[in-house]
Amino acid sequence: MIEDQRIEREAYRDVIERFLMAKEDDILEWFFELPGAILGEKADFVFIPGRRDPSNRVLMVAHCDTVWNEPPKSSALNWKGAILQSWWYGKNGIGADDRVGCVVAWGVAQAGE
Repeated sequence: MIEDQRIEREAYRDVIERFLMAKEDDILEWFFELPGAILGEKADFVFIPGRRDPSNRVLMVAHCDTVWNEPPKSSALNWKGAILQSWWYGKNGIGADDRVGCVVAWGVAQAGE
C-alpha cells in the first residue's frame, strides 16, 4: 500500500512538472486529444463536455497563458515532500497558480468526469 502511494505520488509529480515546463500550445493540444474535446474557434481554449447529469455538473476553468521572460528550467524545481519549491532566483515564476489548475482539470478529465 505505501509503495503504491509512493508510485502514485511520483506519477503526479511527473505530470505537474510536465505542465509547468510546457508551452501553452502543447497544453491546449494535450486537452484537445481527450475524448469529446472541442477546440475553440480561435484555437485558444478547449471545452470538454461533462458526462454527469446536467443537474449535478460543475464548470471547471483553468488557464495556461503564463507570461515568462524565458521558460522555467526543470533544475529550478525542488520537491520537499509534497511541496514544490521554485528556485528561479527572481527571474520568473513557474506559473504554478495557472498551470496547477490545468493539472487538476486534466486529472478530472482523465478520470472521465
